[in-house]
Amino acid sequence: LHLGHGQNIVSGLFILAVNVLSFPIALKLGVNDHRERAKKMEEKRKLQVKLTVCVVQDRKKFDLAWAGYLQYATEMGHPDAETKLYVSLAALQASPSGRRNSLVNPVVQ
Repeated sequence: LHLGHGQNIVSGLFILAVNVLSFPIALKLGVNDHRERAKKMEEKRKLQVKLTVCVVQDRKKFDLAWAGYLQYATEMGHPDAETKLYVSLAALQASPSGRRNSLVNPVVQ
């Protein structure tokens, strides 16, 4: 069906229908994407909180173990064990290979 000046009503109505139908679909997809992103962000936030709690708990456990190590070293007659450990750690960090087996047990020395 043609009107004057080469306009086609059927093509125009088809394009209009496609646009009208695609808008709600795009809106629904956008809402779903937003919900999914919000869900992932909330999950990420919860995991970050859990990680922070675990880091605090691990730090407490480490501090307790470190205090026990220092007490044990002192009881075994090695009051300078902490200093020796830091010297050994500095040497390990300075080495190009950084091998673990180069660390010396300061209590045994």
